[in-house]
Amino acid sequence: MNQLSKLQLNKSQAFTLLTVIIGLMNIHAQNGSWMPFILVCSVFGTLLIAGMVRIVLRKKEQ
Repeated sequence: MNQLSKLQLNKSQAFTLLTVIIGLMNIHAQNGSWMPFILVCSVFGTLLIAGMVRIVLRKKEQ
């Protein structure tokens, strides 16, 4: 049960990150500068993938 609530938290965090990324995308699109957006996206993407891998590894351990 505790594991499920942790997973739910991760989902809401991922959704929040997505919202932030979309907001940044809109701001950068208006400014016409894509480089910072691409940089931010790659960093967030890497963190998100690392988080997913960690969850999968934890499930395998149990």
